[in-house]
Amino acid sequence: MAEGTGTFMGMAPPILGEYEQKQQTAATDMVTLTGAASMSGDFLVCQNSTGTEQLVISSSGLITSAAGLSISGVISVALASSNVNAVTVNVTSTGAIAQGAESPVAFLVQASSKSVLDAAFAYHSGGGAEAEVGECNALIATYGSKAPTYFLSVNATGGSLKGAAADIGCFVGATTLQAVSDITSSTEFSYIKVTNGSAIFHLLALPATGMA
Repeated sequence: MAEGTGTFMGMAPPILGEYEQKQQTAATDMVTLTGAASMSGDFLVCQNSTGTEQLVISSSGLITSAAGLSISGVISVALASSNVNAVTVNVTSTGAIAQGAESPVAFLVQASSKSVLDAAFAYHSGGGAEAEVGECNALIATYGSKAPTYFLSVNATGGSLKGAAADIGCFVGATTLQAVSDITSSTEFSYIKVTNGSAIFHLLALPATGMA
């Protein structure tokens, strides 16, 4: 869109019309909004012709957008011990949820026909190979008495409950164990640790050589 050219007496932004402000000193902030000592109003409000607020920056720095945010760059969030959560999604939908639907979901990674991605979610405990000092209790955690019905839903077109299980990406269907004689006391297995209250359970992972 074209920049506005309106000013008041050639200096100030106009009450009506559009204007463009050009920076003169590269190292100086272009626009600074300083609130009063007891500021309770917002720093910035963008509203439509009926007065409905579409974008608001509050006195505390909270940004509220009616349409959501579309970002093409990288988001970096610093989480201090005084913070509650880095990202909080407040779910207000109350309708029925269709199994396998792409919405509503709290977090969606939408791939394109040519996109490549190492992981949809990754956890790195440090900044480098010699700085692995971070600690994390759980990779995924649920709280409250209403845990999700399924831990994982995998399907070509969504998490449909209909039809027989088939090979879909990380999920391999119609698989049987090898003959019992192939599994001995020295056969190595792996497992994923799960906690439920004070109890610890193991999700067993079988080696590929033991599957057919």
